[in-house]
Amino acid sequence: MNAKQFIILLTVTFLSLLTISSVMFYDDFQEGWSAYVKKDYETAHRLWLP
Repeated sequence: MNAKQFIILLTVTFLSLLTISSVMFYDDFQEGWSAYVKKDYETAHRLWLP
């Protein structure tokens, strides 16, 4: 495997992992945002913490 193929593979892997993690945490962000808009800051804080 040459350097160009390795960089392409590494980039595709990184972008795939980034996409998967974004989808996984999107629901928590949306629920936290809804709680924040409703001024339920405790729930928003809990949802946004890692």
